[in-house]
Amino acid sequence: MAERRMIRRDIWQDDDFDRLSMPAKVLYFALIAHTDDEGCFRSDAKYWKRVAFYSQRFGVSKVEKMLDELRKESLIITGESQIGPAGYVVKSREMQTLDKRKAKPSQYYDFLVSQGITPKYGKPDQGNGSEGKAMEAKDGGHGLGFYTS
Repeated sequence: MAERRMIRRDIWQDDDFDRLSMPAKVLYFALIAHTDDEGCFRSDAKYWKRVAFYSQRFGVSKVEKMLDELRKESLIITGESQIGPAGYVVKSREMQTLDKRKAKPSQYYDFLVSQGITPKYGKPDQGNGSEGKAMEAKDGGHGLGFYTS
């Protein structure tokens, strides 16, 4: 799991981002911090309630509304993958610069392809020439991490 993520400074002037509620902005930053090297994340409101809002006194339905806000502003894309609900942070590739030698393919490869997004780091079983395995995450293997430098 990543220790650090880059967020472009100009996000604060982005009209799509500006229209978000403050809780949706917090969720957006949590998603960025927890994406895999391809920009994918586990798109499950119950999971994100635990990860990003564990001490808040609201239910999963509010997190669903935040995900809806992010989808409406075209900041994320969500759908299903072979391993469960998946999402993609649309501007993740603009924000992150990864060492291609250490980058891992996404466990959500099938989701990316179904959305017309070309994976940069190959299929999970092919790898990128270094390890050839999908990233194992401590959250049950949903590939929610970026390599850190």
